[in-house]
Amino acid sequence: MHAAIPTIYQGIRFRSRLEAKWACFFTEMCWPWEYEPIDLPGWIPDFAVRVPELDRMVLVECKPAFRAEDRGAQIKIEQAFGAPLPEELRKPWEKGADSEVWDAWADSLPYELMIVGTGLFPCEEPSEYSNTSPCVGRLFQRGFAWWPWYPMALFPLIVPAWARATNTTQWRAPR
Repeated sequence: MHAAIPTIYQGIRFRSRLEAKWACFFTEMCWPWEYEPIDLPGWIPDFAVRVPELDRMVLVECKPAFRAEDRGAQIKIEQAFGAPLPEELRKPWEKGADSEVWDAWADSLPYELMIVGTGLFPCEEPSEYSNTSPCVGRLFQRGFAWWPWYPMALFPLIVPAWARATNTTQWRAPR
Protein backbone atom coordinates (compact mmCIF):
# COMPACT_ATOMS: atom_id res chain seq x y z
CA MET A 1 0.00 0.00 0.00
CA HIS A 2 1.31 3.43 -0.91
CA ALA A 3 1.35 6.33 1.52
CA ALA A 4 -1.12 9.11 0.83
CA ILE A 5 0.34 12.12 -0.95
CA PRO A 6 -1.01 15.41 0.43
CA THR A 7 -2.26 17.48 -2.50
CA ILE A 8 -3.42 21.09 -2.77
CA TYR A 9 -6.44 21.86 -4.93
CA GLN A 10 -8.32 25.18 -4.87
CA GLY A 11 -6.19 26.29 -1.94
CA ILE A 12 -7.23 23.33 0.22
CA ARG A 13 -4.64 20.84 1.42
CA PHE A 14 -6.18 17.40 1.00
CA ARG A 15 -4.78 14.43 2.88
CA SER A 16 -4.39 12.50 -0.40
CA ARG A 17 -4.28 12.98 -4.15
CA LEU A 18 -7.37 10.77 -4.39
CA GLU A 19 -9.37 13.20 -2.23
CA ALA A 20 -8.15 16.13 -4.35
CA LYS A 21 -9.14 14.26 -7.51
CA TRP A 22 -12.67 13.69 -6.22
CA ALA A 23 -12.93 17.36 -5.19
CA CYS A 24 -11.87 18.37 -8.70
CA PHE A 25 -14.39 15.93 -10.20
CA PHE A 26 -17.21 17.41 -8.08
CA THR A 27 -16.14 20.88 -9.23
CA GLU A 28 -16.09 19.74 -12.88
CA MET A 29 -19.64 18.42 -12.45
CA CYS A 30 -20.73 21.74 -10.85
CA TRP A 31 -21.71 19.87 -7.68
CA PRO A 32 -21.05 22.05 -4.62
CA TRP A 33 -18.87 20.26 -2.08
CA GLU A 34 -17.28 20.83 1.29
CA TYR A 35 -14.16 19.06 2.56
CA GLU A 36 -14.36 17.31 5.96
CA PRO A 37 -17.65 19.10 6.67
CA ILE A 38 -18.75 17.58 9.97
CA ASP A 39 -17.33 15.60 12.86
CA LEU A 40 -19.59 12.65 13.63
CA PRO A 41 -18.97 10.14 16.43
CA GLY A 42 -16.18 7.95 15.06
CA TRP A 43 -16.24 9.33 11.51
CA ILE A 44 -15.37 12.53 9.67
CA PRO A 45 -16.71 12.28 6.11
CA ASP A 46 -14.24 13.37 3.47
CA PHE A 47 -16.91 15.34 1.62
CA ALA A 48 -20.45 16.60 1.73
CA VAL A 49 -21.62 16.94 -1.87
CA ARG A 50 -24.84 18.43 -3.22
CA VAL A 51 -25.77 16.41 -6.29
CA PRO A 52 -28.80 18.21 -7.78
CA GLU A 53 -30.17 14.98 -9.25
CA LEU A 54 -30.42 13.37 -5.78
CA ASP A 55 -32.88 14.40 -3.11
CA ARG A 56 -30.36 14.44 -0.25
CA MET A 57 -26.86 15.63 0.50
CA VAL A 58 -24.25 12.92 -0.12
CA LEU A 59 -21.57 12.21 2.50
CA VAL A 60 -18.55 10.67 0.81
CA GLU A 61 -15.65 8.61 2.16
CA CYS A 62 -12.61 8.09 -0.12
CA LYS A 63 -10.86 4.72 0.18
CA PRO A 64 -8.13 3.85 -2.32
CA ALA A 65 -8.28 0.10 -1.70
CA PHE A 66 -11.85 -0.57 -0.66
CA ARG A 67 -13.73 -3.77 -1.37
CA ALA A 68 -17.35 -4.40 -0.45
CA GLU A 69 -16.37 -7.40 1.66
CA ASP A 70 -14.10 -5.18 3.80
CA ARG A 71 -16.81 -4.04 6.18
CA GLY A 72 -14.69 -1.86 8.49
CA ALA A 73 -15.34 1.42 6.70
CA GLN A 74 -19.00 0.61 6.21
CA ILE A 75 -19.52 -0.30 9.87
CA LYS A 76 -17.70 2.86 11.00
CA ILE A 77 -20.02 5.00 8.87
CA GLU A 78 -23.16 3.13 9.96
CA GLN A 79 -22.22 3.44 13.63
CA ALA A 80 -21.66 7.20 13.23
CA PHE A 81 -25.38 7.37 12.43
CA GLY A 82 -26.51 5.01 15.19
CA ALA A 83 -27.14 1.89 13.11
CA PRO A 84 -27.96 -1.33 14.95
CA LEU A 85 -24.81 -3.31 15.71
CA PRO A 86 -23.95 -5.71 12.91
CA GLU A 87 -23.84 -9.40 13.76
CA GLU A 88 -20.04 -9.55 13.80
CA LEU A 89 -19.88 -6.89 16.57
CA ARG A 90 -22.64 -8.25 18.81
CA LYS A 91 -21.99 -10.35 21.89
CA PRO A 92 -23.36 -13.89 21.58
CA TRP A 93 -26.23 -13.08 23.99
CA GLU A 94 -27.27 -9.83 22.26
CA LYS A 95 -30.32 -9.97 20.05
CA GLY A 96 -29.91 -8.88 16.45
CA ALA A 97 -31.97 -6.18 14.80
CA ASP A 98 -34.70 -7.38 12.47
CA SER A 99 -35.18 -6.00 8.99
CA GLU A 100 -37.84 -3.50 10.13
CA VAL A 101 -35.34 -1.94 12.55
CA TRP A 102 -32.73 -1.71 9.79
CA ASP A 103 -35.28 -0.30 7.33
CA ALA A 104 -36.40 2.34 9.84
CA TRP A 105 -32.77 3.27 10.49
CA ALA A 106 -31.99 3.57 6.76
CA ASP A 107 -35.13 5.63 6.15
CA SER A 108 -34.16 8.02 8.95
CA LEU A 109 -30.81 8.97 7.42
CA PRO A 110 -30.62 12.61 6.38
CA TYR A 111 -27.86 11.82 3.86
CA GLU A 112 -26.88 9.46 1.10
CA LEU A 113 -23.75 7.62 2.24
CA MET A 114 -21.11 6.79 -0.33
CA ILE A 115 -17.70 5.17 -0.40
CA VAL A 116 -15.63 6.01 -3.45
CA GLY A 117 -12.39 4.56 -4.66
CA THR A 118 -9.97 5.08 -7.48
CA GLY A 119 -12.46 5.06 -10.35
CA LEU A 120 -15.95 6.08 -11.35
CA PHE A 121 -17.74 2.89 -12.13
CA PRO A 122 -19.49 0.30 -9.97
CA CYS A 123 -17.20 -2.57 -10.75
CA GLU A 124 -15.11 -4.98 -8.77
CA GLU A 125 -12.82 -5.96 -11.62
CA PRO A 126 -10.88 -3.70 -13.98
CA SER A 127 -12.80 -2.96 -17.14
CA GLU A 128 -12.55 -0.97 -20.29
CA TYR A 129 -13.71 2.06 -18.28
CA SER A 130 -11.42 1.76 -15.30
CA ASN A 131 -7.95 0.34 -14.98
CA THR A 132 -8.17 0.14 -11.21
CA SER A 133 -10.54 -1.48 -8.81
CA PRO A 134 -12.64 -0.94 -6.77
CA CYS A 135 -14.69 2.05 -7.76
CA VAL A 136 -17.86 3.63 -6.41
CA GLY A 137 -20.36 2.12 -4.04
CA ARG A 138 -23.35 3.21 -2.07
CA LEU A 139 -24.26 2.20 1.44
CA PHE A 140 -27.81 1.10 1.95
CA GLN A 141 -29.66 -0.61 4.79
CA ARG A 142 -27.71 -3.74 5.71
CA GLY A 143 -25.13 -3.79 2.99
CA PHE A 144 -23.18 -2.22 0.24
CA ALA A 145 -24.12 -1.93 -3.41
CA TRP A 146 -21.87 -1.47 -6.39
CA TRP A 147 -24.11 0.68 -8.50
CA PRO A 148 -24.08 4.05 -10.21
CA TRP A 149 -25.03 6.85 -7.85
CA TYR A 150 -25.55 9.28 -10.69
CA PRO A 151 -28.38 9.28 -13.24
CA MET A 152 -27.34 7.57 -16.45
CA ALA A 153 -28.32 10.72 -18.36
CA LEU A 154 -25.17 12.29 -16.87
CA PHE A 155 -22.92 9.54 -18.22
CA PRO A 156 -21.68 11.61 -21.22
CA LEU A 157 -20.57 14.36 -18.81
CA ILE A 158 -19.07 12.09 -16.14
CA VAL A 159 -16.27 10.47 -18.14
CA PRO A 160 -14.72 13.70 -19.48
CA ALA A 161 -15.08 15.37 -16.05
CA TRP A 162 -13.18 12.47 -14.46
CA ALA A 163 -10.44 12.75 -17.11
CA ARG A 164 -10.10 16.49 -16.45
CA ALA A 165 -9.96 15.85 -12.69
CA THR A 166 -7.24 13.27 -13.23
CA ASN A 167 -5.18 15.66 -15.36
CA THR A 168 -5.67 18.56 -12.97
CA THR A 169 -4.50 16.68 -9.86
CA GLN A 170 -1.68 14.62 -11.32
CA TRP A 171 1.85 15.06 -9.99
CA ARG A 172 3.94 17.78 -11.56
CA ALA A 173 7.67 18.11 -11.07
CA PRO A 174 8.80 21.39 -9.50
CA ARG A 175 10.28 23.82 -12.01
